[in-house]
Amino acid sequence: MCASDEVSLNNRKSARHTFQREQLVHLHQFFNSLPKLPSHYGRINTSKLFLEQNIDSLTQLYNLYCEKIQNYNGKPVSRIKFSSVFHELNLSLYTLQKDQCDVCAKHEVGNISEEDWIQHQNRKDRARKEKEDDKEISAQQQYSVLIMDLQAVKVAPCIQASAFYYKTKLTCHNFTVYNITSNHYTCYWFSEVDTDLSASTFAILIIDYLKCHCANEKQMIIYSDGCNYQNRNFILGNALLDHAIKSGQTIIQKFLERSHTQMECDSVHSTIERKLKKRPIHLPSNYVTITKQARKKPFPYEAKWMDFDAFTDYSAKSLQRLHSLRPEQRKVTDIRCLRYSPDGCIEFKINFHEDLQVLPQRCKVITSPVQWPSMHTEPRKISSQKYSHLQQLKPVLPRDYHAFYDSLPHE
Repeated sequence: MCASDEVSLNNRKSARHTFQREQLVHLHQFFNSLPKLPSHYGRINTSKLFLEQNIDSLTQLYNLYCEKIQNYNGKPVSRIKFSSVFHELNLSLYTLQKDQCDVCAKHEVGNISEEDWIQHQNRKDRARKEKEDDKEISAQQQYSVLIMDLQAVKVAPCIQASAFYYKTKLTCHNFTVYNITSNHYTCYWFSEVDTDLSASTFAILIIDYLKCHCANEKQMIIYSDGCNYQNRNFILGNALLDHAIKSGQTIIQKFLERSHTQMECDSVHSTIERKLKKRPIHLPSNYVTITKQARKKPFPYEAKWMDFDAFTDYSAKSLQRLHSLRPEQRKVTDIRCLRYSPDGCIEFKINFHEDLQVLPQRCKVITSPVQWPSMHTEPRKISSQKYSHLQQLKPVLPRDYHAFYDSLPHE
């Protein structure tokens, strides 16, 4: 090979490498431009970021990428390279399912002892039996057994338009409470403008249900997963204790085994998801309308929109009777049952088959009625970037809805 041919070959190789680097830069820019959400069910257990649910498959995502890159007269990377970079960036299309169990997965590949796995299975089966037993007894003794769970995050607006895929939207949430005894459901909808996902938020929703639908009962049992920030913490404990004292009711919390928390609320969320398919969401309040339409028999789901001024701050330390749920020499996550009595006593169980024990935490004595402050005095602000993106989506929204997005508080 002559010198000129070698120089030409090196130039072509250099040009090809430069082109490939540019392709990767454009690919990373594409992935960075997509709105992402943290995992709903696995915030603690995974660092993955999940693309919003409007993208159904990696093929659909690749087609969006090809369409966008062609608008810049560029050439897309191969489908294989696209998938490789997607996974390297720790992205996912699917929300982590809450029935994926780490212990069971470890057992399948032989990374956990048979004894530990059997104990895990026994706790799972015992928790499910506990719920079934409570369900049967509640019908005879006329007290309510409640199930509560948070649906996977939604966004507004949610429409089929190419501009939609690259803009951040308002996040919306549905917290569902189901009364097994009466077969009654309430879906509490709110957006990030109204409140956050703190323990006080879930506390006021539970208290609202108890006040509205269980006011005449002497005892209620509440089942949930063991998510600490949501269901098993001293802020919710203070709210339930305060309600027990004021109402004269006994409230019992029970927690299902981690990663085995399939509950009746899941069917509600699935029904709503089916009703949402290919239905445009122009405003967050559209979710309330669709929830009411999701089921007609035996009666529609109750759906309530919760504005910012409906939320109470149970984290005010000066008003808290309780400052910890942790038993001595045990973790909070070990607790399987909590019992709040009208006399201010709190009892707990580490295992369902054990007797209740008094929680070894001294509660602060507060004689006068507690008046909890509001969580928010005004709607919460969204970021300036999100506000800008929502403004850019207005051309693909009906004109009647523009005023809502114009009025959103922002930084």
